[in-house]
Amino acid sequence: MKYYPFLLLFLFPFLLPAQTDAPILTLDLEMHTAKISRLDTDATGKYILTGSYDKTAKLWDARTGKLLQTYRPPIGKGNEGMVYAVAIDPGGGRVAVGGWSKNDNIYIFNTQSGILVHRIGGLGNVINDLEFSKNGQYLVATLGGTQGIRVYNTKDWGIKEHDSDYGARSENVAFAPNGSLAAVAYDGYLRLYDRNFQLLKKVKTTGGKEPFSLAFAPDGKRLALGYNDSPTIQVLDATTLKVLYEPDNMGAITPNDKFHIVSFSEDGLQLIAGGSYNKKQADGKYWQMIRIWENQGRGNYQDYPVAENTLMDIKSLKNGNIVFASTQPNWGILNKETRKKIIFHTTPLNDHSIADRSHLKINKDGSQIGLKPQYKTSLSYNLYTRQLIAESTNFPSYQEKSGNLNVSNWKNSYAPKLNGHTLSFLKKQEISRSIDIANHQQAMVFGTSWDVLALDANGKKIWRTPTQSTAWAVNIAANNKVVAACVGDGTVRWYRMSDGALLLTLFIHDDLKRWILWTPSGYYDASAGAEDFIGWHVNQGEDAEGLFYPVSKFRNTYYRPDVIDRILQTLDETRAVELADRAANRATSSKRDIVQKLPPTVRILSPTNGTEISTSRVELEYSVKSPGGEKITAVKILIDGRPIDKDRGLKPSGERFKTTVTVPSRNC
Repeated sequence: MKYYPFLLLFLFPFLLPAQTDAPILTLDLEMHTAKISRLDTDATGKYILTGSYDKTAKLWDARTGKLLQTYRPPIGKGNEGMVYAVAIDPGGGRVAVGGWSKNDNIYIFNTQSGILVHRIGGLGNVINDLEFSKNGQYLVATLGGTQGIRVYNTKDWGIKEHDSDYGARSENVAFAPNGSLAAVAYDGYLRLYDRNFQLLKKVKTTGGKEPFSLAFAPDGKRLALGYNDSPTIQVLDATTLKVLYEPDNMGAITPNDKFHIVSFSEDGLQLIAGGSYNKKQADGKYWQMIRIWENQGRGNYQDYPVAENTLMDIKSLKNGNIVFASTQPNWGILNKETRKKIIFHTTPLNDHSIADRSHLKINKDGSQIGLKPQYKTSLSYNLYTRQLIAESTNFPSYQEKSGNLNVSNWKNSYAPKLNGHTLSFLKKQEISRSIDIANHQQAMVFGTSWDVLALDANGKKIWRTPTQSTAWAVNIAANNKVVAACVGDGTVRWYRMSDGALLLTLFIHDDLKRWILWTPSGYYDASAGAEDFIGWHVNQGEDAEGLFYPVSKFRNTYYRPDVIDRILQTLDETRAVELADRAANRATSSKRDIVQKLPPTVRILSPTNGTEISTSRVELEYSVKSPGGEKITAVKILIDGRPIDKDRGLKPSGERFKTTVTVPSRNC
């Protein structure tokens, strides 16, 4: 007999003061909505863990591909909370998550419950990689800047060793079967540490200037090395660090054709690599390749198309299958025998990175747009009628020349020019992606890898608004009051032209049927089946996991098509609410903090999902939290949707509870 999660319901009659940070409205789907940065597996290959720039990590069943758990570290504006590194301990009981956080934190979650059980802070820079040792006793982090690596004892999470003698950021570490450790950094060095994490060797790499990834062969005798700035792959002696051979990289002729992710097969007989090397396939698309060499990289190879964008990580599972993840974002599993994908999860986002930036078109007042996502039909969306139609429009697209203004070298560039003079508004590493000049020729809008921003006719910045993802196309309405942008997270956004304030966001599912449209405060309209695409992430402080609540939980307050109707008329959300309330003859109340409206949450701590039991008596352990501070006066326990008698008069006090329940003799 197997146990499956109970459903707990709560009653809460009165309000207490809230003690949480301001909630953050975010797009939230089952699959990641931004670049997957890393993946990991447990020792048995039961789980697959992915981390993403969407500020979540997710746990998947390696056999079925089913989503099991979402881990939510504390997040904030901009990059705060982006996940760059994930690791799951060999036994599968703990998950480590790191990336960009205010205090450079590593967050340790309970795998099954998703509860944040520990925080390691003050690492000194962003966390680029996390790895558990083979025996689970240590956790290693690689850091940005020149901070090097940190080694922690997983018994008490105290620091075991550290090495800060690095000249640039470190991207990857790997444990050998005997417990020794290797690390690479963009200072061009490969470092080898013994089992006590003392430096044994430090050698300059020869295949490129930016060594990126490492993998030990299962027997520990060889070490594969991939580069971020070179298509070269090298296999080294794991003891001497001398290069033994370089696998055939035929076809990878430029630095952009990289095999920067390396791995060995579970039996050690094959070398596996991938990155940004792609080939055009029969469907007309360019697919990223995983290349597999025989004889540990010395033999012949075969290429297998797996993803539509750069591969970010590759691992071998215990059963010999290969799991991979990409920036698209997507992840999948290749069968060890057929080398065909048996699982493939791709994001339901529309890809706006189409090379022809003129696909985004907008009418005079900004109320209707036309766009054409990558590999999809042309679409038209009307803000007033809420009609999403598969048709092209004749509205104007962007212009790079208008009157006396001529913007050049703007596409995929670090140095766009205005009338022949280089503009200096870009931040370090920021890339210009799109442009439009206003009809009155007094301003222009750029879309970049991080922002949407406006400059005046002299190239002076007027405003800058972060997007957290690339603004692939921008278009200013002819009335010069709003600008629309197609963003890398699959959304289309409308900004106020005068100051860059966000007015509206539209998400269209890649089925081209479902959509949701919302304001910055969460007032929304949606098609059938799209209501839960957005919701509020609620922080509970640095030492607790974030909570997530779909917007549908607050439908009575925030489902406001009448507010949406007035946004472009007023160019102000507050004013739009006032006018909508007046038209509906409803009082406009002062807005309560959304935290005060949040319902209580519960997590079942034991037994875990799918646990097999041999008795009808089960001890249930669960946690209860009320983020809005509301007192919980009763708890209901349900089995297969039906309440059990025991729930009568069950009144919790505190946050963690145990109770014994009787379950039927069947799967439930």
